Amino acid sequence: MKKEKKDNSSKACVQNTKTKIMEATLQILWKNGYKGTTTKQIADLAGVNEVTIFRNFGNKEKLIEETFNLSDAMTDPLKELLKNEFPTVRDFLDEFSELMYTQWNKNKEINLSTLRELGSKQSDFTKRQVEAVKYIIKLFTEKLMEMHKQGKIKKSSIKDLSNIYHSATMSVYIWHSVNGNITSDKDIRNYLKSLSKVLTKGIE
Repeated sequence: MKKEKKDNSSKACVQNTKTKIMEATLQILWKNGYKGTTTKQIADLAGVNEVTIFRNFGNKEKLIEETFNLSDAMTDPLKELLKNEFPTVRDFLDEFSELMYTQWNKNKEINLSTLRELGSKQSDFTKRQVEAVKYIIKLFTEKLMEMHKQGKIKKSSIKDLSNIYHSATMSVYIWHSVNGNITSDKDIRNYLKSLSKVLTKGIE
């Protein structure tokens, strides 16, 4: 029993160390970009020896890949939300917006680092993030098609609504992430509700 507790304690300690390293990785990556990020910088910020990084992750590339994998669960809450029935498209947009904004904040550094590295030669580790966004838009559009079949939205409105909605919300998320001293969470949530109201006026 004592050995089991010791093993569990050891595993928890290793996981805590890995979490600190990955959190530091995101901060350095967003600040310095892929090329400007070094394992020494990450180790210093995480408060660990550089050897600890190599022992747990192997190299910088594998560390970044595992760090980006943290956001893989982003679509799970969305899938649960999409199981629900919504009285109107506006109700759907309001709940979808709240969830996506919450998820964006949880994965803010990953999302911003992905945007920073798009188009660079070292952008392989961002491809999964781009594919995840495409998948979210696909699920969003499929839900609108389902609501169309229920008579809640015109089919001809779905494509335009999806394109405008995602372009507008992504811009706001990015703006707020880098200018948080200008806009508050309340400002963003009010904006998202106003956006839902404007976009659904006359199309339901």
